[in-house]
Amino acid sequence: MRLLLFASLPLIAQSYLLTTLAGGGDEGGNGDGGMATDARLVNAKAMACDPSGNCFIAETNRVRRVGTDGRISTFGGTATMPRDIGTDGQGNVYVLETSGAFRIRKFSADGVIRGVIDPEVFIQEIAVAPDGTVFWLTRAGLVRQRPDGTRTTVPIVSEFQAQGLAADNAGNVYVYLPSRGELHRIDTAGNDVTQPLQIGDPYQLAVDGAGNLFYTAADRQSSVRRDPQGRVSSFPATPFFTPNGRGGLYVLAQDTIVNVEASGARTVYAGGGGGDGGPLYNATFSGRDLVSDRAGNLYVTDWDLKSVRKISATGVVSTVARGFAGPLGIAMDAAENLYVADTLANQIKKVSRTGQVTVVAGTGVEGGLLLPMDVTVDGDGALYFTDGRTRVRKISTDGKIATLVGPDRLTGAESVTVDRQGNLYIADTYGAKILRRTPGGEITTIAEGFEIPTGLTVDSAGTLYFSQAVLYRIWKVAPGGKPVLVAGNGNRDGVGDNGLATQASLLGPYGMTFDPAGNLLFTDHRCCTTTLIRKLEVANLFPRSIVNAATFRYAPIAAGEILTAYWIGVSPVNLKVFFDEVPAPVLYADARQGNVIVPFEVAGREVVTMRAESAAGRTNTVILQARATAPGLFPPIVNARDGQLNSRANPAAAGEYFSLFATGCGQTSPGGKTGGVATNELKRVAQSVTATVGGRGAEVAYAGTAPGLVEGVCQINVRVPLSATFVEVVPVVVTVGGVESAPIPVAIGGPG
Repeated sequence: MRLLLFASLPLIAQSYLLTTLAGGGDEGGNGDGGMATDARLVNAKAMACDPSGNCFIAETNRVRRVGTDGRISTFGGTATMPRDIGTDGQGNVYVLETSGAFRIRKFSADGVIRGVIDPEVFIQEIAVAPDGTVFWLTRAGLVRQRPDGTRTTVPIVSEFQAQGLAADNAGNVYVYLPSRGELHRIDTAGNDVTQPLQIGDPYQLAVDGAGNLFYTAADRQSSVRRDPQGRVSSFPATPFFTPNGRGGLYVLAQDTIVNVEASGARTVYAGGGGGDGGPLYNATFSGRDLVSDRAGNLYVTDWDLKSVRKISATGVVSTVARGFAGPLGIAMDAAENLYVADTLANQIKKVSRTGQVTVVAGTGVEGGLLLPMDVTVDGDGALYFTDGRTRVRKISTDGKIATLVGPDRLTGAESVTVDRQGNLYIADTYGAKILRRTPGGEITTIAEGFEIPTGLTVDSAGTLYFSQAVLYRIWKVAPGGKPVLVAGNGNRDGVGDNGLATQASLLGPYGMTFDPAGNLLFTDHRCCTTTLIRKLEVANLFPRSIVNAATFRYAPIAAGEILTAYWIGVSPVNLKVFFDEVPAPVLYADARQGNVIVPFEVAGREVVTMRAESAAGRTNTVILQARATAPGLFPPIVNARDGQLNSRANPAAAGEYFSLFATGCGQTSPGGKTGGVATNELKRVAQSVTATVGGRGAEVAYAGTAPGLVEGVCQINVRVPLSATFVEVVPVVVTVGGVESAPIPVAIGGPG
């Protein structure tokens, strides 16, 4: 029986694969795994610390934990619009969630939900005592819920509308009544044991373990600390989140949490970064230009963080230089020093390999340089940069500065680059053209009519690449040639990773560079939010053209699955295919496609790489998602009664069995042998297998290897439901390990 069917897809006209390398970290999750000072906080609302010194920050739809080692992580999964947070003496964390129904969720120190408290009304904040008693405020008064669930209400004043709530170590609660300007302390029995204290307008309250009471001063420009003896001191720290346990406060400043000690000393505790040290996919960037060194490390300007960030060749994000006013363009010389167009500082700055920043051009005030947007370096070390958008200037190695192109030829230059021969290319963004200036000073237009060209780079062969940030495309122009589209379909939603670059949509491509392997890297910027670092790779393999051999559908792969791969530039001569560097059996191959078996050795992995080698050379490596099963049914169905193909003229009757043949059923028991041919010693599918026939559950008598066929094909014997009394063609679907196959038709009916 011929089970391996082949189909042909149209030849791929352009061989660039688009992938995203970095950026796009989800809000509130940026920097997990790294130091908290390198993380990005988004809309931080509240903070509390446990007795061990771990602190918890309520952000947009999550809670972050900063451990005593300074590293940040997401705590307890997703929280729904957390508004306030507290901890008890046992390290439990209490989170007030405010989306829809208000609730207080209790987490143990390991992030497991241990209980839910329903306040039954709208509330603004909570306080937690060391014994786990939780307090909140309502119009009826102060509500106290003890750890055993007992709930009482203390009616402080009839017109109760309080703001500010804090609990001390003894379980006393402090409440501020703005209508009277009074601060009250309620003891554990519900008694107001102190005279109301007139303190102005303290819209924030907190108490630390030493009994120091903190509140916002009446001017709301500073905070007040009142110790247990009643002595009062003031220091500039507002708005604050929570005491730091040393007589000071953690203060919020532009989504950065600053630790303010009692002495007034200030250090950053968390936030202010873009995900340094954490997973690459969780990092965020806000830059427009990048450059690569010889080792494959990337350097990216970051506008929001006013810094230069590094993505190492191994995928580690760090910050190499800070203190810029508004960095945009970046370039590198032969000694791997960086040069940055610090646009808002009106300067060109140099960053040495040790991270030292010096000024090489511009006084810092208008009249010297004016808003330099981009900078580039030639092979001799001379600098070229835009100045005021209507000039391109050069700084020679002897320090002399000269204007090379002026307002008579430029209306809005934003980007410059230089090739190995010393030809200078200029993107005249507002003039809708690309200019080239030869070393001898001749200026020509090499591309025009392209609206708003922005970024530029040139490869070793002299081919120029330019981006159109607001038209979402990248083009290339070979020497003496015409512009050819490289990436972007004109839409702006960022969809199209792992596919053909010309069919993908971009967000706003800008700066570009080449890595040591010759792949084009570029920033793809969504206005006012974040920047992706993306790659265009000259490709032979495309993930979405690697499909299940039975269904020809793209999906996550499974160990043992037979795949059909469509490729270009691959020869069937001396062909070898690898999954995670494990050799894979090749069942069929020609210059356009091939059938291969995913090795059983990769079972259990969530991500698998694939590449090929042939007489035509080595292909690119693609990343494929993987799971335990990925069932696909081959069309032929065999009736058990006569061993013939199932059809309307030869249906499987009620109560009879028919055999399906599938691939992607995953590992078997005993384990499958990669490339082996099944014998009469049957191996059953390790995952559970069920089937439906015409939407009705059907008995599966056997699911496992098919004698005489390659392991990777599984045979599934299904019994026709007894209710099939007349002949009909219905869909049959199998589910393996919880994953459904696509349906194929089967003819059933008639008496068995």
